[in-house]
Amino acid sequence: MIPHFSRSILVAALVTAIALPLACGGDDLEAQLERANQAVGEARVQMEETRKNVLERENAVTEAKAEFEAARAELDRARAKLLEDERALAQAEERIYGGKTDTLLFRAVQHRLLEDDALEGAAVSAQVARGRVTLRGQVSSERLRDHALEVARETPGVVEVVDEIAVRAPAPAKDEAP
Repeated sequence: MIPHFSRSILVAALVTAIALPLACGGDDLEAQLERANQAVGEARVQMEETRKNVLERENAVTEAKAEFEAARAELDRARAKLLEDERALAQAEERIYGGKTDTLLFRAVQHRLLEDDALEGAAVSAQVARGRVTLRGQVSSERLRDHALEVARETPGVVEVVDEIAVRAPAPAKDEAP
């Protein structure tokens, strides 16, 4: 089957080859037929080149579609793996940082703060959520604040320490003479 555009090329070549000499008035019938055959041959060559070009493009499209489908399948697999990994992470975090573990971590941090001799008299408390410790309160110096933060950071299981400790110089004793 000849594609529509190729048939059009053949017809145009035939019409041109036959009609042009007749319109100009002159050549004998054999010369006209020879030119028509030559035009048809050239049109066939052109049609074959066009057909070859179309087939090459169709093959390129088919290959591109196959590559696209393979890439889409790979993307789908990667998305599924990501979702699986996110679920596994959420489960692991729940096991590690669940309420019971946070309670135990709170007790450990609070115990270490209360038992530390350097922090005696300091008003520092801890709050724990998912392994993140927030220290609040007040101390009399930067050195004590840094020490309290370090005590919390060194507690096993602590993921992060947030500093909300205020530093305030101690008020002078009331019974001191000016």
